[in-house]
Amino acid sequence: PYFYPWPQRPSGLVEEAFGELAKRWKPILDVFDEAGVDVAYELHPGEDLHDGVTFERFLEGVGNHPRANILYDPSHFVLQALDYLAFIDIYHERIRAFHVKDAELQSSGRSGVYGGYQSWVDRPGRFRSLGDGAVRYSSALTHFVDFPWRYSAENGPAQVLRLAQQLANGADPHYYFMGTPDQPDRKPLPAVKSIFDFHREHEALYAALETAARVALYNSRKSRPYDR
Repeated sequence: PYFYPWPQRPSGLVEEAFGELAKRWKPILDVFDEAGVDVAYELHPGEDLHDGVTFERFLEGVGNHPRANILYDPSHFVLQALDYLAFIDIYHERIRAFHVKDAELQSSGRSGVYGGYQSWVDRPGRFRSLGDGAVRYSSALTHFVDFPWRYSAENGPAQVLRLAQQLANGADPHYYFMGTPDQPDRKPLPAVKSIFDFHREHEALYAALETAARVALYNSRKSRPYDR
């Protein structure tokens, strides 16, 4: 009833709602600005801010506040049949964080984006394990290459822990960053370098490792009917 209402909603209702939203958030954004911290809104289906148009409405209401930014999650846009790559082209200057998740939208002759009030496993749009959905991350990640971007949203110690776990599991350490390489946010790099230095100095210890696992679990698109 809120998206395609009939009869039409009263004129000015949505504008009034976004005005109230902006009035409540503006003082909060000002406090974040004093602290030098950005606010990244996670645009999500069903929320007030769920796509580019609703973000623009909000941004206008808070006077294009420099601290009002976006947490980019392409899986949320798949569920809305929204072009998640074009979104990057339009809003890259406001994107400050990135969620790596996956989703699918398998419309049929019985149900589409709205889902028909079905359960999670039955509705056409649902989140999936990474790689089992419709998000092409090879395209999404490389789409940021020409835009200024943070090296990483995780702090150095958290990344060191992840890389150390990779070494403990017998994998080679790997690290990537998105965007142009001239960004000032280099804080995690010294800590990450320490792990790569350790691996180089002790590389012989990690050579010719064999897994102790005797069972392999494999999930493919063909197995979806049996996921339940």
